Amino acid sequence: MRRLAWTLIFFISAVSSSWAGGPGTHCTDHYGRVVAWVENNNQSEMAEAHYHASGAPFISYNKAAAGESGLSEDAQTFLYNRECGRLVLGHLVRPGESLDSFRNQVNQEDCWAANRFYYVGEVDKLKAVETELNELERTKWVHVAGPVRVLDLENTCYFKTPHWSN
Repeated sequence: MRRLAWTLIFFISAVSSSWAGGPGTHCTDHYGRVVAWVENNNQSEMAEAHYHASGAPFISYNKAAAGESGLSEDAQTFLYNRECGRLVLGHLVRPGESLDSFRNQVNQEDCWAANRFYYVGEVDKLKAVETELNELERTKWVHVAGPVRVLDLENTCYFKTPHWSN
């Protein structure tokens, strides 16, 4: 009974710490492990994906950087999802070996985040986010993880309306 109580305490603390203060985006890495959200006010990016030395995935985020970016809540959600996509797709453990493969990975990460809007029917929000990020001043890109880029999600992501068979 005592072991069960300690196991429950450990489990509850582990789960609660992975959600503590995070932006509310549920995320798992490519191994299926829950990603912890860790506030880090010393980074310039709004969010950045990492692995601890122990191998545990986490995304560090900075609320102040999000405010300084001037981006809408939807654009911030897109960028949080993009960092989750980096972990889901395994790009931190298998980085691109050439410039072309790096650019391909950046596109895949953007598309992973875009899918979170597209497939729940929020195409208008996604288009607004794309426009907002494309119009972002270069000085504000310091708050966005990844390279400065122009998004062309419709042509890059190959969105497809699912067809369900009867």
